[in-house]
Amino acid sequence: MDNNKKKILFTGGHHTPAVSVIAQIKKQRMLVDLVWVGHKFSMTNDTSQSAEFKEITGLGIKFIELKASKMYKNVNLGSVLKFAISLIVSIRIIKKEKPDLIVSFGGYLAVPIVIIGKLFKVKVISHEQTRSSGFANRVIAYFADEILLTWPSSAKFYTKFQDKTNIVGLPVRKNIFEGNKLTNLNQDLLTIYITGGKQGSHTINLAVEESLNKILQGFNVIHQVGSNSYYKDFERMKGLGQGKTGKYIILEFVGQDEIGSVFQSSDIVITRGGANIIYELGLLGKPAVIIPIANSSHNEQFENAKFLEENGSAIIITEETLSGSTLLDSLKSIKDQLNVYESNAKKINSKLEKNTDVSITEKISYWLSK
Repeated sequence: MDNNKKKILFTGGHHTPAVSVIAQIKKQRMLVDLVWVGHKFSMTNDTSQSAEFKEITGLGIKFIELKASKMYKNVNLGSVLKFAISLIVSIRIIKKEKPDLIVSFGGYLAVPIVIIGKLFKVKVISHEQTRSSGFANRVIAYFADEILLTWPSSAKFYTKFQDKTNIVGLPVRKNIFEGNKLTNLNQDLLTIYITGGKQGSHTINLAVEESLNKILQGFNVIHQVGSNSYYKDFERMKGLGQGKTGKYIILEFVGQDEIGSVFQSSDIVITRGGANIIYELGLLGKPAVIIPIANSSHNEQFENAKFLEENGSAIIITEETLSGSTLLDSLKSIKDQLNVYESNAKKINSKLEKNTDVSITEKISYWLSK
C-alpha cells in the first residue's frame, strides 16, 4: 500500500450501487486504497458466502467481516450486547485501517462503523437508496457530513439536515444495458426473468415451483434461485421444467458478465422490491411483477414497488397473497396488455437521475480533499 494514498472505507447493506461507484473510481484512476466492511454470509448460521463477499473480493478489494444487530426491531439483552460488540470491533477496524473517508450505503451494519468513524474524526458520506428511510440511515444522518438521496420523496425524512442533503439518484451497474439476447430460448415465447435479489428468495421460489409447469406453457423462464444452504432450492429445482414448450434456465447467481444478456432477453421481470432492482427496471423500461418483503424496514420495499405500480409498469403481489395461482394471474394480466405495460415502463426513464456513479465519485473527491 502507498502510504501517500487516501483510503476509502465502504460499508452498508446495499453493495450493488457501491460496486458501481467503485468502478467509476477505478475508471478515473483515483489514487486511493479501498476497503469494504460487510456481511460474509447471507444469513445467520448460513454456510454459503454472501454475494456481497464474492463480488467485493472478486474485485480485489480487502473485505472485513462485521456482525451487527437490528436494534430497533429486537431490543433485548442479546441485541444490545451484539451491538456493543460491533462497536468494539469497529474501533479495532477504524484504528487499524485509518480511513480518510467512510462511504455508507445504508443498513444496520453501517451504524457502528459510522459512529466510531466519526468519533475518530473521519469524514462520512451516507447514501439513501429507498423512497422511505430506515432507522439505521436516520441514525447515520446525525454523523454524516453529507447525505445523498436517490428519490426526492425521501427528503421529508431528512428535514433536520437540509443543509447537507442532496438528491443524486442511484448508481446502477453499467452492464445491465449491455449484452446480447440469449439464443437458447424458445424465440416464439415471451421470457420472464425471476430474481429474489442477490441471495434469491425462498418465498418466490416456492410460488414459482408450484406454478412452473403452467408458466412454461406460455413463457421461457430465467430463474435466479440463490444458493441458500438451508433451503437448498437450487438443488431441488434444477431438474424441473424438462420437455416443456418454454425453456427453463435455472441459476444460483447471475454474474456481472451475464446480467446484461439476461435483461436484454427478458420481457417481464418477477422480483422483490429492493431499491436497486426497482431503479434498474425504471431505467430499462421493463414491466414487472413485484413481491415486496413484508417485514422490510419501514415497509420500504412496498414503497419502492409503488413507484413502478403508480407509473403503470408493474403489478404488486403481497407476500400474504402470493401463490402459484396469483403469480400466474399477474403474468396473464401483463401479457394480455403487454403493449400498455411496455409503453408505461419506457416513460419512467426520463423521471430518474442518471450518471449517479459519477456524481458520487465527485462527492468523494471533494470530501477527500477537505
